[in-house]
Amino acid sequence: MTADRNPSNSLGFLFWVVLFYVFLFQPPVFSKISYLLVQCLFVVGLVPLCSRRYFRFLVAFRWELALVLIVVFYAIFRDLMTGNIVYSDRFLGWFFQAFVVSGLLLVFYASRFQNGRSIEYFADEIYVSVLLAAVLTLILYFVPEFDSFYKSIQLDGYYDIYSDFEKRYRAFGVAENLTFTYSVVLGICAGYSLFLAKRSWFYVILVPVFLFGVLVNARIGFLGLVFFVLYTLAFGSSKIKLFLFTSISISMAWLLVFSGNFVEENAWRFGFFLDLADFLVNGLAGNNIIAALINDHVIIPNNGFEVMFGSGTSVYTGGVGPHSDIGYIIQLNYGGICLIFLLGLMVAFMTLRLFSVLGYRHWYSWFFPFSIFALNFKGFIFAMTPGGRFLVLLYVFFIFRTLFKERQKRIYRTYE
Repeated sequence: MTADRNPSNSLGFLFWVVLFYVFLFQPPVFSKISYLLVQCLFVVGLVPLCSRRYFRFLVAFRWELALVLIVVFYAIFRDLMTGNIVYSDRFLGWFFQAFVVSGLLLVFYASRFQNGRSIEYFADEIYVSVLLAAVLTLILYFVPEFDSFYKSIQLDGYYDIYSDFEKRYRAFGVAENLTFTYSVVLGICAGYSLFLAKRSWFYVILVPVFLFGVLVNARIGFLGLVFFVLYTLAFGSSKIKLFLFTSISISMAWLLVFSGNFVEENAWRFGFFLDLADFLVNGLAGNNIIAALINDHVIIPNNGFEVMFGSGTSVYTGGVGPHSDIGYIIQLNYGGICLIFLLGLMVAFMTLRLFSVLGYRHWYSWFFPFSIFALNFKGFIFAMTPGGRFLVLLYVFFIFRTLFKERQKRIYRTYE
């Protein structure tokens, strides 16, 4: 991130922050199909204006696009075999939003500048858009009037789901997918704020803002924070390691000595760490979410054909008969080992390219495969959700930025 933006560009900064917010979180004040239609118009209208640059993007990411399209076509073929649209629309929508629209946003953004350094502002505006989401979560939680107003205009079902509770304990945010990947995006930025603390201690102040959004939505969001702690312990400087150790020690001391019944009263919100600790101690015999998922949600296909090619049906929660929340199990029963192999091949290629382009010390080279593996266990990550869009947007940004800078250097050397 950068901090030396020209004040005259403040309006442009605000425009991109709002645009990224709407793209990533797609607040459910409009239907999902409305967002897709607007994005289609966006692509049709913008591609002619930057067709040359967008073609370069398509060439640069041709292998990723080809691998994702193979997955999409396999899902379409699988749905044609059963005569029902099950998951082909999900894969197709993810491909369109995460790759096509993300790439066009990045190309259009980069086309405004003549030097590679300015592309760094792209990261600023993404970060601030997520911070805006976290602030809106705070407001919804602490200002009932604003929460009531948002309830009156939103189209999601979370308010109905928790209407019978004495007090709603989760699902606070102006975004979709609040109880899964919305929290993950906030958790990533919470961890990244710790990473940015080496530049300015101001970012440390923002960590609780992001983490509060995780606490009141979905515990899986702590995954991002845990990753950055582990990454910093492996690659961080002694100063950052000392800071992390001090922060964690103070937090633990407060919880153990001064908090009283705080942990018990907020057991659900801290369940991520409690479940993780229980799993590390007791494994599959313990009382934790990981054991519950593996023991109760593993569904094996009925026969050899379905093991290889799937049944073309969904075993997601809510159907009749056995059901599962595990992404891998859902995909195995739907498309068989063939689909799992295609998805694994796609993720493996993207991971290897990150290591090749960014190097093994870059945080995203490790975070991308780590998050895909973990999140697809918890749910279906290859979908039109904040997390599904965010992970690919960062992927194309980091690689595009590196390629963009290398191209600018070659141009400059030509004129030397």
